[in-house]
Amino acid sequence: MVELTSEEQSYLRRLQEVSERGESVDGFIWNRLDNELSTLQGIDSLGCEIRTYSREYELERRVYETLAKKGLLDGRSGGEQNPKYFGELTSEGRCWFLDRDEAARIERENVRGGRRHDYLVALFSVVSGAIAGFIGGAAAPTLIALIRTALRM
Repeated sequence: MVELTSEEQSYLRRLQEVSERGESVDGFIWNRLDNELSTLQGIDSLGCEIRTYSREYELERRVYETLAKKGLLDGRSGGEQNPKYFGELTSEGRCWFLDRDEAARIERENVRGGRRHDYLVALFSVVSGAIAGFIGGAAAPTLIALIRTALRM
């Protein structure tokens, strides 16, 4: 499972909501970048769009590119007509939060299991010490008598 910053998690959660509604994640991203975070100013003589970009455009684009690089989006080249697109969520992208929660649950169980083991060892030590002390205290007079008898011989 890849590590994500809180910002990346926020964007991934938004993309999961888009996917759960049955909408295209790639379409959502490009609509956001091209229609909400940039403004078409015109078209140059070569037919290329001239756009004005908001301050958030580069930030948001970088986050989506990072999600694609981390394998959460299946972004790939789309040829000359569409040289780059972000694609849809991968299985890892769709399941990232579930996997994270499951990993946290397993970690909590491991910590709890380690504590349980420590408590059992401590309990065993107390009980065995008490038994050894009781046996030693009860058998001490007999042992001393045996040692004195052996030394007299």
